[in-house]
Amino acid sequence: MKHKFKITKNLIILSGGMVLVSIFLSLTLALAYSDTTTHPDLTREIIDFYELSGGRKFTEEQKQWIIKGSIDEDAAPRWLNHFYDPIFDRGLDTPMLFVNGYSAKNWGLYSKYQLAKLGQTGTAGVMIAGKSDPSSLPFVFSYEAGIERYARNKEKDAYLTLGHILHLIEDLTVPEHTRNDPHPGGKDSSFYENWTKNNSSGLTQDLGKRIYNQGRKPIIYTDLESYFNNLATYTNTHFFSPDTTKSEIYSKPKIVYEDGTFAYGKDENGELFDLAEIITDKSRNKTYYLNNNQVLQEY
Repeated sequence: MKHKFKITKNLIILSGGMVLVSIFLSLTLALAYSDTTTHPDLTREIIDFYELSGGRKFTEEQKQWIIKGSIDEDAAPRWLNHFYDPIFDRGLDTPMLFVNGYSAKNWGLYSKYQLAKLGQTGTAGVMIAGKSDPSSLPFVFSYEAGIERYARNKEKDAYLTLGHILHLIEDLTVPEHTRNDPHPGGKDSSFYENWTKNNSSGLTQDLGKRIYNQGRKPIIYTDLESYFNNLATYTNTHFFSPDTTKSEIYSKPKIVYEDGTFAYGKDENGELFDLAEIITDKSRNKTYYLNNNQVLQEY
């Protein structure tokens, strides 16, 4: 897998998401990536690319609120709801491990899912005109709540919410998060997430500016849901995850060609792209598909 290609392409989509997610900032006027390195670094570059591309300018304080929100979204048990499989329209679903969660899309868009997962019995928020107000609750960071917070001049809380939502969209660039492939840590950790954690600063340094200088533009969709759907679908259909290589339930990606060194897929333009490295262990007379030093599958 070419990390550089993946991060560059997805940052363009993510920053496009910034355009739409940040709409709520002007309405009144008209275990995933690391939460200590990758998420704040990606969020910083999304903001930079968004601003360079003609988006509204943020103050340094506003930027820090957004970045803090992207960090805080990884607090337990929120991370259980950071998966979205667009093929089967599901979140984390592992009956054998008795672990599941709402889809990241529903978790990010609608307050009711965060209320159901995090709210205590009998807690319905502050009553306003006979209706509960989830935006008044300190643990609800949905798109709905963000709109309401900014409309009520709760600027800091609105920007924090934006960071939470960006975190969810960023996680959809991780194959495991779109292919129902849990990776709790230890021997079952995600090598890709570990690799990006240790190499984040080098990968993302001035990435927004570099992409902008290449003449790239944010990808614009008409609604926030489309960012969840399209980004998750791209990741699901273009990248393997350790436990879903040659999966029978996913039709894409497919290995269509091998040259003895790499296994290739074919993209939507009919061009080959590398899916995995092919390694032969002569001592054991076995061959493996390898992705960034992580064995995907023996064959």
